[in-house]
Amino acid sequence: MAKKREFGEGPIHIITNFIFWFFLSNLYFLLCILPFAFYIVLTFMTQDPIESFKDTSLILFLLSLLIGPSLTALYSTMGKLIREKDLDVTKDFFNYYRINFKQSFIIWSFQMIVDYLIYINIIFYSQYSFGDYIKYVIIVIGIIINIICMVSLPILSRFYFKFKDLIRCSFYFSVKKIHITILTILLSVFPLVIISYIPQAALFIFSAICYLIMMLFRQVVCEIEKMIENEKKSIEKEVI
Repeated sequence: MAKKREFGEGPIHIITNFIFWFFLSNLYFLLCILPFAFYIVLTFMTQDPIESFKDTSLILFLLSLLIGPSLTALYSTMGKLIREKDLDVTKDFFNYYRINFKQSFIIWSFQMIVDYLIYINIIFYSQYSFGDYIKYVIIVIGIIINIICMVSLPILSRFYFKFKDLIRCSFYFSVKKIHITILTILLSVFPLVIISYIPQAALFIFSAICYLIMMLFRQVVCEIEKMIENEKKSIEKEVI
């Protein structure tokens, strides 16, 4: 029945729907991180943006905390679009935002705190000759933690895990599916490059990238679903 309805609507109607869903979900994402986006725009309008970021790094850190729940909601919305080929964008986005807010805020805050501490320590150890070795160690640790947190959000957008289990699961799949991890990192950086040349791309780019990342994570989602199903079966056998 769904195929017949889709055929009857025609490809133009389907494409129009997808454009509308991408645009509106992207708009909701931008609205949820508006203070952060506003801060970035104002800072780049200053004479020396890099120095401005350094002087107001604490403000940047605090405003960046808004990104986690918004990004997870966008992942969830795009994940539903992939599964069901249909969306009630407003209802779905803000429902996912509400459901995932606590966990996504915790995991993203953890990542941002680590990044902020790395930034402070790099500045501190840069003052000493022996600091170069320590800086590299800190940077490597930071990269590992950021990769784990980056992988955790698409997983969190589909499943509920305790913080410890989420980190463990994210680490496991970031290593096992290293090709997905690398592509996710590249796709996550891509919007920053595009927007620096084409600012108007910000109207669509985030939802489009999240859609591609969730497409990549379909295999991971399937494996996690099988793991959960097997765990349920083993528990049932123990009870019997």
